[in-house]
Order: sequence, then C-alpha cells, then structure tokens
Amino acid sequence: MTQLFTKNAKLKKAEYNTVNFGIPALKTCPSKDICGKYCYANKGAFIWPQVKAAYEYRYQATKQADFIEVATSTLAKKRATHIRCHDSGDFYNKEYLYKWFAIAEEMPEKVFYAYTKRVKLLKENWTNKPKNFIIIFSLGGKEDHLIDMENDRHSRIFKTKQELLDNGYIDASQNDSNAIKENHKVGLIMH
Repeated sequence: MTQLFTKNAKLKKAEYNTVNFGIPALKTCPSKDICGKYCYANKGAFIWPQVKAAYEYRYQATKQADFIEVATSTLAKKRATHIRCHDSGDFYNKEYLYKWFAIAEEMPEKVFYAYTKRVKLLKENWTNKPKNFIIIFSLGGKEDHLIDMENDRHSRIFKTKQELLDNGYIDASQNDSNAIKENHKVGLIMH
C-alpha cells in the first residue's frame, strides 16, 4: 500500500525527525520556468513506474474532501516532529495550499515547511499561514522577481559548495534541516 508520508535519503540524514509528502513534479508546478528543464524530481528514481504511481496516488489524495482528516490522522501516528511538503511538486492551487494550512493548524506541535515557486500565491495568503509553517521560496520559477532576496527565506542552486558558502548561504544539500534554521538564505548544490 502506498504511504502518504515517506522519508527519502536526504531526510534520513536530517537533524530533526522529518517525513515528506510528495506529488508529481511539473504537472503540479504552475510557476515553473527554467527549473522544469533541470528538475531533479523528473529523473532518477522519480521516473520509475512504481515511484511515479505513488506520487500520483498522493496527488489524487490531495483532491479528496477528506484529505485534511486523512493526513492529520496519519501524521498523528508518526513520531515525526517536522513535515516537509513536497520533495516533488508544489502548491498547485489555493484550495490545496489551504488544506496544508489547515493540517498545520491542527498540529501546532509539529513544524511544517515547503520549498515553493508559488511566490505570488503565498504572499497573497501570508496572513493566513500558520506560525508553524515555514515557507522557502525557490529560485528558478516565473515569479523570482517577487522574492525579496534580503528578507524572504529563499533557496538557490549552486554548482559548488564553495560558491554557496562564498555567497552567504547555508548548505541544505545533505541536511535539509538547515533549510529551516536561522539563515534565510538556503543553498543547494546542483545534482
């Protein structure tokens, strides 16, 4: 049976007990741009039939009226303290975003976080975002111009670790927990 929440190799190395929720890349990413050409979630294990089927299963689950209840009850059974929304995919519409907000509100003891290219959608709905939900704007989409590089938590891809460090970014390539620490400049090394 396909699980709603998983733990990928990177999250197994995370400092916090973190689980992940992923949906198909590209088709759920309306703000994609150049990133779509290089998307890590469109190659490797992500293209294996059984993996694609699992991501599609979760995507279809998000469209169900009981998604909030199912996700909340599933998370309540897990020991995870942190939930990463989307190792693949994005907030494909406002209704879906609000489902995640509702889940986070029902579980204030857990930390939720997501990388997203949906800058406009999130900024328009920022006041409704629960305090335990951390947003990381991800460069490479159509809405990069809306990211305040000085104040918004954001992520950027670098070719080398040295380049990442030289630009003042925290490295979240191996430890995703770094993405939600104090430094709002999150760096990832291209893979």
